[in-house]
Amino acid sequence: LTVTALAGVGAVIASSCLFFFYIFRLSRRIVRFSRYISISFTQIPGAYTDPGRDELSLVVKNFNQMLEQNSDLINQIKLEKLLQNEMAYRVLQAQIDPHFIYNALESVRMMAELHDEPEIADVIFSFSKLMRYSFSANTGPATLEYELDIVRQYLRVQKLRLDDRLRYDIFCPQELLGLSCPQFVLQPLVENAIKYGRDQARPALSITVRLSSENGLLTAAVENDGAPLDPEKQEKINQRLKEGLDLSGLSSGTGVGLDSINTRMRYLYPESFFMELLPGLNNGVRVVMTWRPQKEEGGHSENSGS
Repeated sequence: LTVTALAGVGAVIASSCLFFFYIFRLSRRIVRFSRYISISFTQIPGAYTDPGRDELSLVVKNFNQMLEQNSDLINQIKLEKLLQNEMAYRVLQAQIDPHFIYNALESVRMMAELHDEPEIADVIFSFSKLMRYSFSANTGPATLEYELDIVRQYLRVQKLRLDDRLRYDIFCPQELLGLSCPQFVLQPLVENAIKYGRDQARPALSITVRLSSENGLLTAAVENDGAPLDPEKQEKINQRLKEGLDLSGLSSGTGVGLDSINTRMRYLYPESFFMELLPGLNNGVRVVMTWRPQKEEGGHSENSGS
């Protein structure tokens, strides 16, 4: 009995020692891990290593995964910050460069006036106005009056280059000038009309821009009397414009302007916008757009020019 009692006491003592040893090791691991967590609040630590294979080791594993995810997020934030700084620099540079161009153009215009070259001075003024419009940070709608004025300035620049080989007319009723019009929807069409309407057989070109309204719908037509478009190709282009598809699969000669304008206008006026290519009244090509605009306040300009 004595031996059995001694053995039992020894077993209890040994078990207690093992238990307290395990608790001591676990407590040390928890204290070390807690200190490591407290360090992570002030700096980015590396992965924590724990020799155990129990519940605490599972917590450590999840903590390491969290550290890795946080590290990825921090790197992403740093990258985004760098990109923001780069964009801010580019915006600042974009603000400086156009002002330099404007000032340079104004200096050249003044020199042309001093040398009694009013035609050159007027063209430089038109070009400067085009540059300001294209560099404008305002991407919202303008008035139809202002959009037509930009078209007129562009044609004046082209007139200097082509002289008698270019004639143009712009027709717009006075009551339509205050209507809302997205920026740069007419000028690219006029640019395409000049670019693709002229060829060796037709060195001279006439451009007509005509605005009209019926039942609340605004119709803008840009027409040239130059090279006609193949009927089969015209049908394919109209089909893709109607479906909102890009024109990259077709051969060159339509211009990227149709793509961008069709996409943008379909987004702005999904219920009412429609664009198609038609034969011109005097051969050539006529691009017609129809949409339901909004009324804008203010604005004034001449309603025609040539």
